[in-house]
Amino acid sequence: EEIEAEKMKVEPVYFDSNKATFTAQEKVKIDKLVNLLKENSNYNVKVTGYADALGADAYNMNLSKNRVSAVIKSILSSKIKKNRIELQKGLGEANPAATNDTPEGRALNRRVEFEVTKK
Repeated sequence: EEIEAEKMKVEPVYFDSNKATFTAQEKVKIDKLVNLLKENSNYNVKVTGYADALGADAYNMNLSKNRVSAVIKSILSSKIKKNRIELQKGLGEANPAATNDTPEGRALNRRVEFEVTKK
């Protein structure tokens, strides 16, 4: 159980401020997820996006959704079927991973998280 839980862990993809595009460095994490899904046909994934607290709530909600869309597009372009993405949602400023009072904290909040689940 422990080993499997560890294997199912995929790091969040982080974004620059006001951007819904990710760097090549961050794409490595998506590739890891894709490989995990390809190797384990009984795994699905939930994808959730977030923003930092700078800017208006509505803007950040939209931004977080766009981040999710960008990540999903990348997953689907790697020949993973759409039905393996169980859930996709943007939550804007909700559930910060770190403080929004520092640049470092905000950088950790601009993210898309993955939860790999077993069917």
